[in-house]
Amino acid sequence: MRPNPPTISGLARYGRAMGCALAPALLFAAPAMAQTEHHHHDAGPAAAPDYAPKAQAASPTPFTLGVKVTRSDGMVIDLSALKGRPTIMTMFFASCPDVCPLMTENILQAESQIPADELQDLQVVMVSFDDRDTPAVLDAYRKAHGIMSPRWTIASASPAASRTLGDLLGVRFQKLPNGSYSHTAMVDLVAADGAILARVPGPSLADPEFQAAIRAMLSMSSAANP
Repeated sequence: MRPNPPTISGLARYGRAMGCALAPALLFAAPAMAQTEHHHHDAGPAAAPDYAPKAQAASPTPFTLGVKVTRSDGMVIDLSALKGRPTIMTMFFASCPDVCPLMTENILQAESQIPADELQDLQVVMVSFDDRDTPAVLDAYRKAHGIMSPRWTIASASPAASRTLGDLLGVRFQKLPNGSYSHTAMVDLVAADGAILARVPGPSLADPEFQAAIRAMLSMSSAANP
């Protein structure tokens, strides 16, 4: 059974120990706590304690949803194929005039401040929810932002798959009459096993704390896999 993801204070303490100062403003995810219902019975013998291990339902992760995406090179993959590396994950659409390009540039900027030897295990996954974003459109988006690293996966998903992934990542989107989209801007930091460690609002990506959070995630991954 996987241990609970770090709380805000827990990951912040780890980040400080590794030389990374994390801001409390980051919204760290924690699993929902199951609520136990208490029923009162009028009579009857007390049931004997049952100490046998019980199967626990695993929390969904981006890598266990069964979501398939089409990459900018035209290859279709299941997101499960990307499990195993610390990940920056977000959703976007290629013709977005402002927020999405800014998020992309802010991620690139944050990467540029991290030493190359720390970056080698990091991957970035951007999934478009726009059905107009063909591989050719996504490839043009990649080139427009100078993204050449194989650590980046720029892809699109079907409307249904996009909803499923968006629900998990905290991204809401709605198509407008003019074909554009209204959407929230969130970036999730995802551990190698798929646990969501942090959820960062788009406007916060330019903050130094975002870079610190990435480095803390990478440090945790290195500690877990020496």
